[in-house]
Amino acid sequence: MVVWAELDSPDLIDYDLLKALNPVTVKSGNPGHLHVYVPLTRPVSIALHAALNLALGELLGGDHKWSDESLLRMPGSLNYKPTVPVQGKPAGEPAPVTIQPWGGSARTPEELADLLNVELRGFEPLTPSMRTRCATGLRHSPGKPAPR
Repeated sequence: MVVWAELDSPDLIDYDLLKALNPVTVKSGNPGHLHVYVPLTRPVSIALHAALNLALGELLGGDHKWSDESLLRMPGSLNYKPTVPVQGKPAGEPAPVTIQPWGGSARTPEELADLLNVELRGFEPLTPSMRTRCATGLRHSPGKPAPR
């Protein structure tokens, strides 16, 4: 499980926190624009995941892509935004989306919550069933039909 943020405003990024987090970093194809991912050592509840994502984005100077249904560009793909002419400028070439070398390690949810000033009290602990669903990507209970 990972927590992420999209950083599209280089002048708003908290580079001290970014350095302290040592996240997996993806250059998203526009100069200075980043996607950052902080791997967790274990799954957390959906509510805690949302709180950690939101705090990460807010504290780093990220944008609105913090919820679990957000999509970010995949490393190895191309960003086609530069191909769209803006204000009379000529269109550019697609820009590669690249992952940067990473020498960090996963953080416990407690470590990350501490760095992001997220209070852990009040978040439900994961039950064995929730842990299975997180690990397998299921959004419904095994053995029961998926909701429509």
